[in-house]
Amino acid sequence: MEVAGAPSSQAGGGELVIRQYCGTNSPVNPIKAQILQYKLAKAEAEAKDAEESLAANRTLNKIRVAMAEAEAKESLAAQRTRNKIRVAEAKADLAAYRKRLNRRAATAVAEAKADLAAHRKRLNNRVAEAAEAAEAARRARAAAALATAAPPPRDTSGGQTRDEDIGPAVMREMLMEVAAWAGYKDKAA
Repeated sequence: MEVAGAPSSQAGGGELVIRQYCGTNSPVNPIKAQILQYKLAKAEAEAKDAEESLAANRTLNKIRVAMAEAEAKESLAAQRTRNKIRVAEAKADLAAYRKRLNRRAATAVAEAKADLAAHRKRLNNRVAEAAEAAEAARRARAAAALATAAPPPRDTSGGQTRDEDIGPAVMREMLMEVAAWAGYKDKAA
């Protein structure tokens, strides 16, 4: 049975929902039916809006995820680039440090060689001075020995002085000085 002003049986799902709500055999109040249809349309619209909002949120989430991944990739690439730059700078600093060390080592070696050469020169000078002093002392001792020795006998052999005319003490002193000087020269060499 149909009521005037009520939705017809061709109204579709709305009337079916209303009849299910009010009861199959219950008479349908047109005002309540309109209210229920309004609420139903509103609920369907809200559901549709919710679905659209959910789809939009999903799309936004996908966009955000894609943007985050892109930013992460860019950040990783930038970090790798910065790391490469830092490694290159560290290598350059290490090369410069090694260069400075090599330069300092070369300078130290040159200074050590110069000091060693100067030390050897001083030693050679001292050896030469000692040799000269020894020679001067030998000459002084020889002169003193000759001065204190008895004069040789008069030469009657035509200008030739024999070894026995010099005297054994003076001869022994001279031989000892010659031997000592020869040994000193061997040690210095």
